[in-house]
Amino acid sequence: MRTGFQRMAQVLSDALLREMPHAHQQSSRKLVVFSDSRQDAAKLSAGMRSDHYRDSVRQALATALETAGHGAIAFQKQLVDEELSADEQRLGQEFEATHPREANVLTAAQLPTRANQPATGFAGLSNAQAAQQILQRGAQGPFPISQLTEDISARLLAQGISPGGFTQSVLWRDPRRTEGAWKRLYDWHSGDQPSQRVNPPLTREEQDHLNHIHDTAFREVTDAIFASGRRSLEALGIGLATTDRLRIPATRVLVQEAADGVIQLLGSRRYRLSTHGAYSQTNLPAFVTQYLMRVAQHNSQSPSDFEREVYDFLHHAQVCNPAQLGVLFAEHLCLVRPGDSYHACPQCRRLHLHRAGGLCIECLVPLEAARPIAEMPVADDYYRFLALHSHELFRLNCEELTGQTDNTDARRRQRLFQGRCLPNDEEQRTDEVDLLSVTTTMEAGVDIGALLGVMMANMPPMRFNYQQRVGRAGRRENALSVALTLCRGRSHDDYYFQRPDRITAYPPPPPYVDLSRATILRRVLVKEVLRQAFDALGLLTGSSDSVHGAFGQATGWNQPPAGVNGGPTVAERVNAWIQQNLPAVEHTCDALLAFAEPELIQQRSDLLTWVRDELVTKVSDIANDPVYVQSSLSERLANAGLLPMFGFPTRTRYLFHGDPRRSREWPPKETVDRDLDLAISQFAPGAETVKDGVVHAAVGVAYYERRGQQIVPVSNPLGAPTPLGTCRTCQAVVLGPALQTTLCPVCNSPDFEIVQLAQPRGFSTWFRAYWDFDGIFEWTPRASRPKTNPDIQQMRLLANCEFWSGEADVCVVNDNAGRKFEFRKLVGSETWVTQEAIDHVSDQMTQRSLRGAPNPTYDQAVQPDVRALGSINRTDILVVGFHTVRPELDLSPFSPLSPQRVDGRAALYSFGFLLRRAVAVLLDISAWEIRVGLRVARQAGQIVGQVFLSDSLQNGAGYCSHFAQPAELERLLRFVADPNDSFLREILAPHHADACQTSCPDCLRDYANLAWHCILDWRLAVDMARLALDANAPVDLITPHWQPLVASVTPPYFQALGLTATTIAGLPAARSGRHGEFIVHPLWASNHPIAIQARNEALAAGVTQPDAKTLFELVRRPF
Repeated sequence: MRTGFQRMAQVLSDALLREMPHAHQQSSRKLVVFSDSRQDAAKLSAGMRSDHYRDSVRQALATALETAGHGAIAFQKQLVDEELSADEQRLGQEFEATHPREANVLTAAQLPTRANQPATGFAGLSNAQAAQQILQRGAQGPFPISQLTEDISARLLAQGISPGGFTQSVLWRDPRRTEGAWKRLYDWHSGDQPSQRVNPPLTREEQDHLNHIHDTAFREVTDAIFASGRRSLEALGIGLATTDRLRIPATRVLVQEAADGVIQLLGSRRYRLSTHGAYSQTNLPAFVTQYLMRVAQHNSQSPSDFEREVYDFLHHAQVCNPAQLGVLFAEHLCLVRPGDSYHACPQCRRLHLHRAGGLCIECLVPLEAARPIAEMPVADDYYRFLALHSHELFRLNCEELTGQTDNTDARRRQRLFQGRCLPNDEEQRTDEVDLLSVTTTMEAGVDIGALLGVMMANMPPMRFNYQQRVGRAGRRENALSVALTLCRGRSHDDYYFQRPDRITAYPPPPPYVDLSRATILRRVLVKEVLRQAFDALGLLTGSSDSVHGAFGQATGWNQPPAGVNGGPTVAERVNAWIQQNLPAVEHTCDALLAFAEPELIQQRSDLLTWVRDELVTKVSDIANDPVYVQSSLSERLANAGLLPMFGFPTRTRYLFHGDPRRSREWPPKETVDRDLDLAISQFAPGAETVKDGVVHAAVGVAYYERRGQQIVPVSNPLGAPTPLGTCRTCQAVVLGPALQTTLCPVCNSPDFEIVQLAQPRGFSTWFRAYWDFDGIFEWTPRASRPKTNPDIQQMRLLANCEFWSGEADVCVVNDNAGRKFEFRKLVGSETWVTQEAIDHVSDQMTQRSLRGAPNPTYDQAVQPDVRALGSINRTDILVVGFHTVRPELDLSPFSPLSPQRVDGRAALYSFGFLLRRAVAVLLDISAWEIRVGLRVARQAGQIVGQVFLSDSLQNGAGYCSHFAQPAELERLLRFVADPNDSFLREILAPHHADACQTSCPDCLRDYANLAWHCILDWRLAVDMARLALDANAPVDLITPHWQPLVASVTPPYFQALGLTATTIAGLPAARSGRHGEFIVHPLWASNHPIAIQARNEALAAGVTQPDAKTLFELVRRPF
């Protein structure tokens, strides 16, 4: 399918909702849609609401066209006292209410004294003549689009749908202040059909808002009539846009046909006034003149005379104007119902409800002969089904409910989803929420009421995610509930789509509590010791926004306590308290060691010694370290790994999309938050974020903090610069305060650059610049993969494996694709922006004809600051490399001579993710708690690749450092390399090995490593694991885990190339004349003895062009 993801989700959710109870039981027509991305959830909410609205407009348009005129005829019957059915009585009453002018004319025509008087609103016609025209139009049309729009708006309003849709300018009189909701313009308690509010009467501003809604509704109706592709009203066989044939008939049929063709051409290309703005069109568009010329030739007419005749008619019908040639005046267009026949184009298959002068209006070839309208091949068209044959019109109010939703909005949306509206403030018909677009936030938590269905907008990451989400649907009294999962075009989704039992009913892992990690215990011990010390010394601040402890500001650690002049610093006072209260420290330590593992209890003495001798010094080092930008001491210590994180995202960064100084709460309402690792991409200058149907584009950095009852801007939101060296050649990252070199210290490439890294405290948009989400979204993440320094401490040796484990900095960098970000300070402000982002926002606002585009004034006294954005996270890591690599093997992560070669990098990443899965099994943790990265380093004059694993927790959990002991690391390596062990035995088993050519969720893949799925290969990972234990381990294609793959993929490959299969030097090969090709192992170097032998044998056999191809390439890029 070529349907977009968002549209597909809307189509499926609509179909599911239509199968639920109908309008009289609207409370049960509810749906929760789960996504695993806040941005996906935000875009789905806005996009699904807009798509459903447009489907509703098309459905209401089809119904209005089908019933158009019935009201006038029913009202006429009522005037002459004919017997009426119940439906006719209703239609007559609705006509009188919605078309008072026409109703007055029909009434006057029945009175002899008024029949011949001039009809109001019908120039030149008497009441009797106007009545005849009204009844004639009611019977056969054409029907003015402006009148149909009134009918459509009434039908939408009856369901609580805004006639103009859901753009901000429609929803609010003042979108910037979100004041003047559209629903306040109507009286919702005047019966089934809402009407314009009269008590109190509308103000001038409200009347302008209502007029804007009417104009927008008219635009949406014309968009539905002239929709692109096969969705136009004519292509669906529902109706045809034309002139007012009844009021102004054409001089001859051919002119009317050609005029209708011109209308379709101009309308489908949006050459329309009153809907999409005025075109400065002084000549007829070339596609119109070409069409008219070909029609004239086809019908033996003079092209110039015929063009003038058609255009004069369009002008007389008030559809076009000589002052603006080639532009439609859409308010004068009409619609007619299909006739008895249609015409099809034999070339492009476009369907025409009129003869169009005998030619297809698109490809200008002669149309086929007329066919009966009943044979029109649109019966199975989905858009026609929605317009004509689906259930009754229904509202679909969609709201997002994610971690970026403001707290007050989140509570309100949950309440409205349950149908609980506040009296006198909210209206059930317009405010009740029908669909919530959510993330994992809603997997568990508050009850949001009985649901008959839930939908997953993508395959959930893990089985427990799926089961928790599915569990949201169904109650004991419901006979049936539905869980619908939309699988996207990703390897993760595809795998579970093929194996639904794995996501729906696989046994869950047992829960665990970790009582064996010294690192975890030490962090809790430090926090409790500091708490007791601060409490005893009267230093606790009493309240704090930090979840880590109320230990004051980092700058106060090496100063006397607040309010004390002179004397010992806080650090000195805390150190003195620890030395004087060692029994209390021992008591705390013993309480934490209760029920711990014996190995941990044996470390009691070391823990107490460290607290006594090193704790205060370590805190001082962190408090003074400019790398950490946190102002709160406890938050800074947690980020440095000295205090526990408790899983709270205290590295959160805010994107301020409204002035926070207007708010009294913290965080302010107009913010979106992300972890710093994500924020440096998603909030980088120029990046776009969708929230509540609106696109906000970041332009720079800013930060605010609460001081007393005020929220004030903070200076220097970029923070202190951190020198960072990056190499474009080998991808090495060097972090350090004294970088001087101009060459890469790893590969000696001159393509090495030292940049100043910023870890911004916050990000900002241009507060008055935003636009409605229309499906166009230009956000793309630009940050690097996790990297760590190449100069880690001395590696240790185990078998053929070099390793190091401990705490280290892992950084993620966004350098704007090498261009970096040039920040400039705004005058009179603490906000820093980039001109590139300002230009992007200005362009978007200009394209949409919106006011409020940025017009910054820079502080000329402050120099621009060029930075890269980054996130530096100190955590536990395990680095694993290879001591000896045989010269015939190539494990290099990059190749200067062949940049496209990724075999070595793929092998290293595959090895890393194999280790990651094994660590998770051995420690009984989730694989998500371990991250994998690639480290490039120089070793004995050679550039080598190494894998590092790091704890995903922001200050480490000790999982990776657990393998600092050689015995534990050897256990890990043998666990992944021994075919007799349970871990590798399952991977090598035929049920997996025969079915998995590269990787799958049973071996290396999971939701977290989606970005690497295309290069992961379990066979390469096994080879690397064996090389880590034995430098002489066999690396070839005849080992048992490679042989089946070679046998299954090489014959069809050679056959597809038209080559004759053979064997050269024991390798699979093929030839055709002088051309030949042989397959080698992905880790073989070009000088591998067998590869050299194969090349020589091929040359000796007369093959002048022997090519070598790795099996890695053959499976992924065969041609």
